[in-house]
Amino acid sequence: PYSIFYVDSFDVTYRRYYQSVADRAFVRGDENTVITNDGFSGPDIFVFDLANPRKPELINATTVDGEAGNYRVSFVPATPDRLYLAVNIEASMAPVSMAPDTPSRLKRRRNRADYLVITPSELRETAERLADYREGRALTTKVVELEDIYDEFNYGISNPEAIRDFLSYAYHKWRKAPRYVVLVGEGTYDYKDNQGYGDNLLPSMMVATPYGLFASDNHLVDVDGDDGVPDMAIGRLPVMTAEELDIFIDKIMAYESAGGQWRKRTLMLADDPDDGGDFPGDSDAVAALLPPEYAAEKVYLSEHTRDEARQLVREGINNGALFMNYIGHAGVDRLSKEGMLMESDVDSLTNGDKLPVMTAMTCVAGQFAIPGYDSLSEVLVLHQDGGAVAAWSPTGLSMNDQAVILDKALFHAVFQDEERTLGDAVLKALGDYSLSGTTSYMLDIYNLLGDPALEMR
Repeated sequence: PYSIFYVDSFDVTYRRYYQSVADRAFVRGDENTVITNDGFSGPDIFVFDLANPRKPELINATTVDGEAGNYRVSFVPATPDRLYLAVNIEASMAPVSMAPDTPSRLKRRRNRADYLVITPSELRETAERLADYREGRALTTKVVELEDIYDEFNYGISNPEAIRDFLSYAYHKWRKAPRYVVLVGEGTYDYKDNQGYGDNLLPSMMVATPYGLFASDNHLVDVDGDDGVPDMAIGRLPVMTAEELDIFIDKIMAYESAGGQWRKRTLMLADDPDDGGDFPGDSDAVAALLPPEYAAEKVYLSEHTRDEARQLVREGINNGALFMNYIGHAGVDRLSKEGMLMESDVDSLTNGDKLPVMTAMTCVAGQFAIPGYDSLSEVLVLHQDGGAVAAWSPTGLSMNDQAVILDKALFHAVFQDEERTLGDAVLKALGDYSLSGTTSYMLDIYNLLGDPALEMR
């Protein structure tokens, strides 16, 4: 036996000069009765007390002396541990941007909505089209700009916690709490765009699991109690542009208008059995929950070569199916290690409005939060000529035994309890799974890419 230790942090104590760098210096009072900070290029030096960083206070009792190229400022600190900023006026930081703020009234308690759309301002006009469509299908709708949420709930600072705080407020305080929440826009873990892809339009929460941090939109709507179960049905449309959003909305509308026998068919996919699970057997057990009038078209990798299975999967999607259910191993870009369905296959899909809901009971096939990269689930739902209308899949590492419990709960909700709306079925499945007493982190990682108000039948 052996132990592995991980270091949380280091504390370093060292002597330092009270010397400005680029005409700026952060200093603490320490044990000095007077602090003198030199190295400033000019005499116009201001000192701010940062005891409350959100409301810095200018210190007027300062002394400035010195000569050209080396001015210094002296002041008396209030306490040894208080932080101060000394800065030459020429080195003051300019705001990145400034814009007038129109109060949003998100905290008015008489607000009401069945269907709540959260969108960046640049996508609002197109997002209104989706809200109008749902309004025409008997849902009370409201479109909220992400920037207004930041203003009202986080001092204008971008942070997914602000989204969660807003949704909690709406759930507990609005006259009518939202039933469905739609997030419009791609979201990644690169909150500050350090990698430069610019694709974090609407951030997700990152949650801790036994296998690392993964994105969880579900956590944004887990606002009542500590059961870990979402309290509103939530889905994300992972688009980057108004054009992509228009295409997504077109797919939703076409899907809900389309009929045909394809809606009585499910495509059941399974990986080779191995130490991770008996995937074909698990798929059979899920398929057994289908009513007699539904046909289960099975494509199991254990019964075909990789190329045969890949061709059958593409044919099955192009023929149309209500669900495409997969159990087995996966990567961000594929189902199964061998690739019985890969991102590179999606361009060849021409199923039009015969769009399945993909349920991928596997690992990371729905990992939408990687900067600069689209997961298989994203590529499928964004494909213009077909693909999928929605995908329920994990952002993180999933355990097969627990995934099968979740899969059965969803099929039971749809085919036994006859939930007709996708978000309601997902919400019921997550709630039933939580009662099983098994691994709770699965509730966080299985997220919906698509409209939670989607009418499946």
